[in-house]
Amino acid sequence: MGCCSSRSAPEEKQTGQTITVEDAPFHPETSHESIKEEPSEENIRITKNASYRGGNSSQQFNHFLLQFENIKITYKEINHEFCKKLSTSQITLHDKMRATTVSQDIPTVLQDLLFPQDTIPSEFQNFLEQPDTVSFKEFLIITTELYFKERERLPQNCLEKIGDGLIVVKEMFDSIDEDGNGYIDQTEFKDALLPLSGGKNGNPALVETRMQELDYDHDHRITWHEFIFGIAHWIGFTEDDED
Repeated sequence: MGCCSSRSAPEEKQTGQTITVEDAPFHPETSHESIKEEPSEENIRITKNASYRGGNSSQQFNHFLLQFENIKITYKEINHEFCKKLSTSQITLHDKMRATTVSQDIPTVLQDLLFPQDTIPSEFQNFLEQPDTVSFKEFLIITTELYFKERERLPQNCLEKIGDGLIVVKEMFDSIDEDGNGYIDQTEFKDALLPLSGGKNGNPALVETRMQELDYDHDHRITWHEFIFGIAHWIGFTEDDED
């Protein structure tokens, strides 16, 4: 399947389970410039009846890992509406984050996501690398920012269409960003993920690899925007679905 993702059925709730960092579908050889396609397999392998070590941030992160499917469903819904504006060549593009449309389509796609017209800004240039085009990566950030800015004014049908995924992403980011300064530094990331990285003492090399995979500009910290689109690769959203 190409760029456009079909919408998924509601996920089954999972309880009493622990997921390790090794179970996320990231791979050390994956490049931000070109996301490689992987063979079809479980995006997240759940280790049942396992206990986790570490402090509160690690325990919270494990809780969020169990909600990855909620994020994936939300991202698929946003991608579904975005893909309606793409050309045939863009629809078959394997790298969903690189698919682009014209920036003038942004308000229409947001309305298709049931954002009221009076909540949609007339200007999006601050989010765009190119003034006349918008990538899905950029549109995902725009949608997320608008969702949290206008959430109290959004109608119920809009909230239901988008689902709970964006809330999970924000709560996950905030739980790792322990000092609340707006970005995740190396210490915070290590505190959250090392206890879940496998082995008696964790796997520091694996945690460092995960950090590099989310730190797109290589400044040794993860911003909110980097986290929004970086987590899309982590949950397996960018991989082709076997629908």
